[in-house]
Amino acid sequence: NLQQVGGLLKAADLQCKTVWPKLDVKDQLRVNLITLQTRLQNLELRYEQGLQALKFAMVSPRNLSWC
Repeated sequence: NLQQVGGLLKAADLQCKTVWPKLDVKDQLRVNLITLQTRLQNLELRYEQGLQALKFAMVSPRNLSWC
């Protein structure tokens, strides 16, 4: 999806060189691209945080009570 928006943005850039009204479409595509990039970064961060929490929980002293 992110690559599709990037491709659409490039196509809109080419069209905007000759057609002024397409500027609104280009701006909207740019906003969509930035939004998708931000959402992807947030998901990656949440994934990493979840992994760290899982690792911590696995070595937590309360989980070692069987020793």
